[in-house]
Amino acid sequence: MKKVLSIMVLAVIMTLSLTACSSGSAKKKFINLNDYMNYELDGRDGHGEVEYSFDYKGLINDNETLTGLKKRDLKPLIGGHWSQRNGLENGDEITYTWDVNLEKIEEEYDVVFIYNDIEIEVSGLPEHGGSSNTFDDITIVW
Repeated sequence: MKKVLSIMVLAVIMTLSLTACSSGSAKKKFINLNDYMNYELDGRDGHGEVEYSFDYKGLINDNETLTGLKKRDLKPLIGGHWSQRNGLENGDEITYTWDVNLEKIEEEYDVVFIYNDIEIEVSGLPEHGGSSNTFDDITIVW
């Protein structure tokens, strides 16, 4: 009898704990950092590069739960790097890997930041047209 009572008490405690945890996380707002990453491929095939920026102002303006935060508060906490930025050719596969440290802000503002590495295949870079010598069209007369 004591064993059954103990199991029932344990079940009630677990149920209450799960309810408290789930109701706390239901209030949290999920923010996808990938939505604020902007990137563009530029240059020529074999000499391409990826230009990128993160829209800190957009992140703050789109999410009223972050009211009071400034770009300077977030900039040191949100970053990352591309596996390759220069010398890109059509067909190359590159990845942006996030490096974030937002736990303090998540706790203080009751939000959860989500993000996934960004993988892209380089395409659309124009081919080289003939010689790559910049001075081919220049004639020097003595």
